[in-house]
Amino acid sequence: MSDIVEKLEHGFKSTVYQHAHLASKAIVVMAHGAGAGNRNEFMDCYCTKLAESQIKVISFNFDYMQIMYESGKRRPPNPNKQLLTQFNQVLSELNTNLPVFIAGKSMGGRVASQLAATSELGLKIQGCIVLGYPFMPPGKPEKFADRTQHFIELTVPLLINQGERDTFGGVDSLSNESHESVLCNSKLQLKWIPSGDHSFKPLKSSGVTIEENIQTAVRNTVKFIHDLV
Repeated sequence: MSDIVEKLEHGFKSTVYQHAHLASKAIVVMAHGAGAGNRNEFMDCYCTKLAESQIKVISFNFDYMQIMYESGKRRPPNPNKQLLTQFNQVLSELNTNLPVFIAGKSMGGRVASQLAATSELGLKIQGCIVLGYPFMPPGKPEKFADRTQHFIELTVPLLINQGERDTFGGVDSLSNESHESVLCNSKLQLKWIPSGDHSFKPLKSSGVTIEENIQTAVRNTVKFIHDLV
């Protein structure tokens, strides 16, 4: 744990990260992926490093994940509509004068991006950040269109940090014209994480570490935020 970051846990509901000594410049409301909640090591590391850069983070758990933590038993995610409703509820409870950004890992990022395509919410947030967008499940490239159809309706800028080897959409699998026509959206920035998989873990032969890749995603995120506030 960083000695310059204050970390306050609200049970299994959420965790707040902020710089212990310097004022925050923005706030990020962060959702987790389908299989691992906000206490996952990847999530904790990313949120801590953001806070070190004076970005306050509220990392929350969807309802099903709170139950998983409490019971110790795995559960499937809530339906997409319920996830959208809960993310919206977290945002409605915010009381801040800071610029607000929404973010998520994988499934949580998809939900955040759907909210970023909602005109009403676009008045309340400055941008959206995704770590590992689930463009298509492994072996199901036909799902790409369904999972990106809302991109054309984005009301705020969207940053996607994506591992080059991500099985949900990597450099090689997002290379045809239909993909490029979607990813050329003027509101979308796609930043490749070197040799990273869906959680940015690189091949040993790449010469980079997962810690370096997470730091790269943090730098991309901080620059994205600073450019918009």
